[in-house]
Amino acid sequence: GWEMSSDATIKIGQSGATVRLLLDNTTTTELCFVHIAPVTEGEWGDDQMGDMESISPGGKRMFFVEPGIYDLMVADCDGETVVEEYEVDLNSDLRWAIE
Repeated sequence: GWEMSSDATIKIGQSGATVRLLLDNTTTTELCFVHIAPVTEGEWGDDQMGDMESISPGGKRMFFVEPGIYDLMVADCDGETVVEEYEVDLNSDLRWAIE
């Protein structure tokens, strides 16, 4: 589902997705794959970026998730893992700087 507020903010995902994760690409690498998986899942699941999207060096992207604890993984456009973080507390908004 999706929702658009009067200030032109678009929310994509489930209606309970109230926590904002700001991914800040501070690297010199274009990022094409972002996986955000609840720690209980045991696998990465779907790419959150979509087929035609990427985050260029210096770029940012906002993701909305339900409150919880997540494993996070980002990969470059060749599918090579750039960073993985485990058991990240996303019960409140977070800025995640990829360095």
